[in-house]
Amino acid sequence: MDVVADEESDAKLNFMSHIHELTERLKVIIISLLVTTLFFMFFPANPLDLLDTNSWVTGFYRPMVSLLLEQVRNYAAPSGLEIISLQIGDPLQVYIFASLLLGFILSSPIIGYEIIKFIGPALLPEERSSIYPFVLAFTGCFIIGASFGYLYLARFIGMTMIIFSEFVGAQPVITAYDFYSMIFTTILFTGFGFTLPVIFVLLVRFGIVETSLLTENRKIIYIALFALTAIITADGGPLADLALCVPVILLTEISVVIAKRIEKNRIKARLESGVVTLGICRYCGSKYRGAEVFCRKCGKSRH
Repeated sequence: MDVVADEESDAKLNFMSHIHELTERLKVIIISLLVTTLFFMFFPANPLDLLDTNSWVTGFYRPMVSLLLEQVRNYAAPSGLEIISLQIGDPLQVYIFASLLLGFILSSPIIGYEIIKFIGPALLPEERSSIYPFVLAFTGCFIIGASFGYLYLARFIGMTMIIFSEFVGAQPVITAYDFYSMIFTTILFTGFGFTLPVIFVLLVRFGIVETSLLTENRKIIYIALFALTAIITADGGPLADLALCVPVILLTEISVVIAKRIEKNRIKARLESGVVTLGICRYCGSKYRGAEVFCRKCGKSRH
């Protein structure tokens, strides 16, 4: 009884220590996000304004976020598109949303570091060694995707708005909130869309999914992917959908090649060790489906 009680006490202490660690790391994440968000909201775009005492008293100066919003407007808004404010609260919503988004981007290294440090002890050594390449690949693909979304896709959506407005003889008008929401949503979703192949490779690396899940269901998955891009680029029409869907499909096909190598090496190591899991072909390591007798890959019997 004492042993059981000690084990329960140790388990409770471990649980409480994990909760304490999670709380501390969440504090760091929240504080870093708050600081970076406030930086964009209140730090002047021109640092020399800090030396102007009048701006301290009146509070009228140009914050950092306004400079970035201007850059976005000048680049992504095509000539002829009129950006208006229908409600008095729209500019404030844009101001807060943009500051929060930029603050998240600036604090993302800290957020990623805290997450890795928290989950790291729970991973096996080989899993832990995969985390850092995954983080680098995820970050790189997100940056590439977000850059693609801002430099090409967001601008392309704006141009299509102008073109179709001319077709129907309408004045192209958009509210400030809708315009910036469209730009930032496109950037975020495009960035995360480019990371899907990296996540797929990681799931294959950990043995959670197999490459056959994608290779045998390509049509269904790519149709669903096109439907998802249609939701992301709702204002851009089918051309914008294709502009996002095609590069993601190409990246996915590259990820399948990489994942197959990882899967092949894992199967080879498992066969060499002599440990064959129930439902796995002992000759090639492929997974049987249901009551299949013959392996779909090598054609040999499971008996």
